[in-house]
Amino acid sequence: MKKIMLTCLILLTSLLVLSEEIQDELWLKAVKLNEKSKNLYPSQTTYQSLTKNKKGEVDMAETIIISHHESEGKVINTLKDASNNQGKLDEENESVKRYLSMDVLSDDEGIFISELSDDFQVTRINNEFIDDKEYAKYKIDMISRENDEKIESEGFVWLDKETGVPLKMSLDVDPNKMVVKELRVDTYFSLNPQGYLVTDKLETNIVISLVFKKIYVTQIVTREDYKILN
Repeated sequence: MKKIMLTCLILLTSLLVLSEEIQDELWLKAVKLNEKSKNLYPSQTTYQSLTKNKKGEVDMAETIIISHHESEGKVINTLKDASNNQGKLDEENESVKRYLSMDVLSDDEGIFISELSDDFQVTRINNEFIDDKEYAKYKIDMISRENDEKIESEGFVWLDKETGVPLKMSLDVDPNKMVVKELRVDTYFSLNPQGYLVTDKLETNIVISLVFKKIYVTQIVTREDYKILN
């Protein structure tokens, strides 16, 4: 019995160490806004990809526009337009297929969570002016896992000092891959007219280093006219 009690005490202590409630009131405002905004989906998403060589010359440019609508409680994706620098693309194109299969419903917490752990740390560091407005700046350190691989990210988030509405998140991701040398993700947020927190734009910049050349990839996702899934 004493062994069992001791084991339980050790497990409980470990949980307390691994998980700690965030006390920062402004951050918790962002958490509440994010919780309120679940089950939203955009009416349209535009995916843009641009690949350049080290001289800045464009090797590939691609734009794919997907529309979204609700049917029987599900979000249905439909191709609206797609092309690259070689011409029009149809639904048989691999990129189009990939984007048509993507889930655009906002149903997770992302970084806006209310607990600290070994996998997630957030610290308010200072205030910063952006476009003549002062924002609270937070340092983010996080670990995610994909296919049993650990992915480490660090960066910053800027929140409105009064409302907690996020303006931007900028994360540098350690890709842990031989050829991917840099990976940076910038996410831009806003409140829509209905008061829901939405993602307006997601920009990813990747540097790929091969034996004889470097490739620079920029991917931009923009979303418009959010609706709530009934």
